[in-house]
Amino acid sequence: MSTLDIPYGLEVATLRSEALWPKDNYLEYLEFTEHKINQICQEVLRNIVRGLGNGKKINLIVPLNGGLIFYRKLMMLFQENHFYANAVNVIFCDEDDSNQLQFSGQLQDVDNAYNLAIDDIWDKGGTGSNIITKMREYGRVDYLDYFAFCKKEDSPDENQGARIANQGFIAVFPEKWLHGWGGMNSNKFQGPGQAHITALERTSFLPLIPSREKPEFDTTNQEVVDAYIDLLAQTNLAVNNVIPIEVYYDVLFLEENPDLQIRFNYLIKLHNRFLRSDVQETIKVEG
Repeated sequence: MSTLDIPYGLEVATLRSEALWPKDNYLEYLEFTEHKINQICQEVLRNIVRGLGNGKKINLIVPLNGGLIFYRKLMMLFQENHFYANAVNVIFCDEDDSNQLQFSGQLQDVDNAYNLAIDDIWDKGGTGSNIITKMREYGRVDYLDYFAFCKKEDSPDENQGARIANQGFIAVFPEKWLHGWGGMNSNKFQGPGQAHITALERTSFLPLIPSREKPEFDTTNQEVVDAYIDLLAQTNLAVNNVIPIEVYYDVLFLEENPDLQIRFNYLIKLHNRFLRSDVQETIKVEG
C-alpha cells in the first residue's frame, strides 16, 4: 500500500493562495494526489476492459460528491483511448431527504455484471455497504469492487460484500490526517456564519493537509474564514490543474441544489454529453 512520506507532526503550511511553495510541501501533496488519481482511474479502466472482454455488462456506481473527480477523469480516459462511454452503465447515487440511498438509473444484468464503484475515501466501508444493499434489490450481487483514493489505517477492507479493489496502491493515512470528517468538513461551516465555500472545499483534498489537532472554526470570524479559504485555494485540485476545472462547477451546482432529482437530472445530462461525443466520433470514423 502507498503511504505519503511526510515528516511526523507537520503543521499546516503558511496560508498563501497566490503561490505554491515547495518548502510548504504543497507541490508534493498535489503531485502525489495527481499520481494516485491517475493510477486509480487507469486501474478502473483496465478492470472495465477485462469485464467487457469476458462478455459482462458493466455497472459503474459513482457516489456523490466524492466520486465526481474520478468520474470526470475516467470519462477523459475513455475519450483518449477511443473507448465509448456507452459501453458502461454509469449510475450516480446519493441519499434522499430520508437518508435512503437512491440510484439515478437502472442496473444492467446485475446478477452477471461486473459491478464497481469509484470514490474518494473508504472509511468504515459504510457507503460501499449501502450501495451493495441497494443493488441487491435488483438481483443477486456477490461483491462490489470499490476503488477509493485513500483509507484510514484502521479501516476494514470489506463491508457486507463491498471490498477495496485497489488494495495494492490505495493511499493509507493516519486517522488524524483525515480529521475524522471523512476527508471533508462542510458541516464545520453550518452555523451563524454560514460560510459558503463548500464547492471549493470539495474539490480540494484536505486529507493531504495534516495537522496535530482537529481545527475548529468560528464562522462568524471573517479572518478565520478568509484564512481557511486561502488554504483551500492552495490545495484545490481544479485550480491547480490536477482535475478538470469542470468538476468545480459540477460540485458548485450540486451543493447549491440539494433536491435529489435536480442533482440526478444535472448528472444525467452531463453523462449524455459524453454519450453524444461517442456518436459524433462514430459518425466521423464512418465518414
